[in-house]
Amino acid sequence: MGWCRTSRREEPEAHETTFSVGDAKRAGLWGKQGPWTQYPQRMLMYRAMGFHLRDHYSHVLLGLRIAEEQQDIELRPLTATD
Repeated sequence: MGWCRTSRREEPEAHETTFSVGDAKRAGLWGKQGPWTQYPQRMLMYRAMGFHLRDHYSHVLLGLRIAEEQQDIELRPLTATD
């Protein structure tokens, strides 16, 4: 399981986000060729960190995503109905 925890001066409670093997399987990432096969624990950590940062620091990221997440997006050509 990957996890990320941060705290902020102005908030008394720390925030924690996890990303499990089950989450990766539901997303179709577990066993995927490339980093998911070569470094599964690191990829779980990166995915937890990506969700955590977007959930708690979106005002800083301004819509940016982590590189590992962008690499998992499959591009397809636009059609007339898009």
